[in-house]
Amino acid sequence: MNDELKERRNSPAFALTFAFVPAAILLTLMTFWRNPPGRLLEVTCVISAVCCFTSSFMLFRRKTRWAIWVGILFGLLNAMITLFLGCAVLMDATAFH
Repeated sequence: MNDELKERRNSPAFALTFAFVPAAILLTLMTFWRNPPGRLLEVTCVISAVCCFTSSFMLFRRKTRWAIWVGILFGLLNAMITLFLGCAVLMDATAFH
């Protein structure tokens, strides 16, 4: 039973789920809002940045080659989503339409 709990704690499932959160938020925004409000974009940008670093850090702690590669790939993907949302916030703030 103790080994089962230890194996569950070392599972990368939570980190991988956490890594997909920014993509899910972005797809939801693009699906339901044509012009989302600026505050919503700001909040999603911050959430994406937190998820980006947290999920990559959680994967890096596993210290296996595939976990480090997946952490780097998700870090880059989530950084691009954060950059996109940050640019959308700036464009909304400057009324660039």
